[in-house]
Amino acid sequence: MVENAPSHKAIFDCNPKSQRHWLYKAGILRQNPETGEPLPDAAIWSNQHWTPQDNPYLSKDFLATLEAMTGTQRRRMLDGVWCEGEGAVYSEFDEDIHVHKGKMPAGWERWDKVRGIDFGYTNPFVCLWGAIDPDGRLWIYRERYLARQTVQVHAKAIIAAEPRGTSYRWTVADHDAEDRATLHEAGIRTQRASKNVESGIKAVKERLKLQPDGRPRLIVCDCCPETISEFYDYAWQPAVDGRNAKEAPIKDRDHAMDPIRYMVMKLDHGRGGGLAIPGHLPIK
Repeated sequence: MVENAPSHKAIFDCNPKSQRHWLYKAGILRQNPETGEPLPDAAIWSNQHWTPQDNPYLSKDFLATLEAMTGTQRRRMLDGVWCEGEGAVYSEFDEDIHVHKGKMPAGWERWDKVRGIDFGYTNPFVCLWGAIDPDGRLWIYRERYLARQTVQVHAKAIIAAEPRGTSYRWTVADHDAEDRATLHEAGIRTQRASKNVESGIKAVKERLKLQPDGRPRLIVCDCCPETISEFYDYAWQPAVDGRNAKEAPIKDRDHAMDPIRYMVMKLDHGRGGGLAIPGHLPIK
């Protein structure tokens, strides 16, 4: 070993989330976040646990705000615990039922394909790819989930993700006119999504229910870890001061949940069950 050799370190500092988060898997469990296999360099990983009380520079008012939190938010933000969310919106979601492991079924390339997009820069930009099987089930088979990249960069990546000439029945997107125009210029034609959160959640819940054949109508492939993680993290607002909570989800870890709603609403409550939309360009 060379004496005084330079040391290379990467330090990740975060508030804990679900135990399905990639950093928990890598930094705490020492597992490959995608495969679950032990990290070959597990011995060089270490972790430290701090709470806000360990930071002498935090104000008393800020600490009081954290101490006033309840439930999962308090355990994560004040106690620093990696834990699952309470009051999950999609309590029906079960990896053993709704997550497909391994390759897509034979012949899936011929199924109709759709996409859902939610814009973001500081928060992640999300594009989800879906395929509709002959029984009408929606399979989410690819995700793009990245922050701090321009829509132009995302457009190029979306176009490059699948073989040239792949066509889509439709692509539904958030309503930002400028971002949609940027996608259109790249050849990705979009339609304005239905953004009714209450109706969208109900529609997704219906697709998560088991049908008479014992299978749900919404399936997520295991190559979409952020989407799977959000299904567990997406939670209702907690009760405050003994009063009933507002019947709305917390605006956190919902970046993939939005395009899921957009796609399901288009399929089940829009005109998404028919032919391809005229003028919807095939991918370049």
